[in-house]
Amino acid sequence: MKFILKNGMLILILGLFLANVLVFVSGISLSDEVVFYDSEIKRLKQENLELEKEAYRIGSLQHAASEAAELHYTQRPNVVYLDTLQAAR
Repeated sequence: MKFILKNGMLILILGLFLANVLVFVSGISLSDEVVFYDSEIKRLKQENLELEKEAYRIGSLQHAASEAAELHYTQRPNVVYLDTLQAAR
């Protein structure tokens, strides 16, 4: 009886030790994935900021004015009337 109990405890301890090693190894691989996704998130945030700046630049009035100048658009001239209407007295 002591032999079976002693061997059973030894097998249980070895099994728990192996389970602990497996959990440790899976935790290491999981932490590598977390680091990868964290760096990917940082890269995507930086890319998003750059795209936002580009969108603001394209949508700005200054960009529209430079595009108009590049395409040789001119401002509509202000019309000056020679005859001005006098208010009724």
